[in-house]
Amino acid sequence: MSPFLSNSHTHSIYCDGKNKPEDMIAAAKAHGFVSLGFSGHGNPGFASTWSMKPENQEKYIPKNLHYL
Repeated sequence: MSPFLSNSHTHSIYCDGKNKPEDMIAAAKAHGFVSLGFSGHGNPGFASTWSMKPENQEKYIPKNLHYL
């Protein structure tokens, strides 16, 4: 039986992750993932090291409307 590869909690460069969403999508496909969900930390309205800056929040939404 093949393993079911999936990740529903993925962070990108738009908050506290290290990679671009499109790079993570390509890597997930190459490794046989059947699903990949992005769950970025939205901007809470105050400065933090883990959340999206307002300008990144605007970029994040359309960037992550991809399918495996």
